[in-house]
Amino acid sequence: MSIHGEKKREHERLHRLMKKIRARLRHIRADDPLTANEKNSRDVWFRPWVRPLRARGWRANHITAIGLLLVVLVQLSIWNVPRLIGWPGHFITLLLGIAALFSDAFDGAMARYRDPVSGTDDVTGFGTFFDHFRDAAFSLVFGINTLFGFENISAVEYLFVFLSGITYTMVAVVEVAKNWSAPSSSEEVPAVSLSTRMNTFFLNHMQTTFWGRVQSGLLASAVISLFIGNAFGVKEFSELSLPLFGAQIALTVHSIITERLEVGV
Repeated sequence: MSIHGEKKREHERLHRLMKKIRARLRHIRADDPLTANEKNSRDVWFRPWVRPLRARGWRANHITAIGLLLVVLVQLSIWNVPRLIGWPGHFITLLLGIAALFSDAFDGAMARYRDPVSGTDDVTGFGTFFDHFRDAAFSLVFGINTLFGFENISAVEYLFVFLSGITYTMVAVVEVAKNWSAPSSSEEVPAVSLSTRMNTFFLNHMQTTFWGRVQSGLLASAVISLFIGNAFGVKEFSELSLPLFGAQIALTVHSIITERLEVGV
């Protein structure tokens, strides 16, 4: 069997697979420039803004960068502004945090938008890493500043925040241990740069699933609730943060056990 013949058959199999995919997309009426998987769910709410922004050259990473900038502004304002103007400063911090959360939903819609001319979307490995980095920075800024900035934090709140951070980090650690393959030593396989391997890894293994979004949403809601409860003295929000943290911890542990450890990692 010649190498040329194998490549030809592989090309034919790939061509048949692409035909099936196109037929499936037509079946679910995915002719819109938005990619099919989330076209009719949350992306539809961002459609009026996604198209004109992409037409003007905006990309998903631009939105993520704005979200990260908002997180930096949260860190700078979370104590400095209240010292100047009192409790309304915490309200400004809260608005900046909500805007940063909005960027998390918006950049995904931007990334999944399929250009009507080129037919390509904006989902990349770096964009996936950048998005996760912004999310982690958001949770760290609100979580750490709330824990160590207010005097009325209880031991239970400390425990829940600690467990939440540990379990959330373990998801990434186990995912890397499971899917990060070592460079091949075979002479027939060309060497692949570290940046290429990282891009491939994040693109293929770190895309957020539905339950991953639920976990992220629970964590963001929990740290925001804990911040509101302690910044404004609203005990109900502090109490609400505990079941939110608990649900996030439970879902994350379940995810690690059932999905991340299935190959014995």
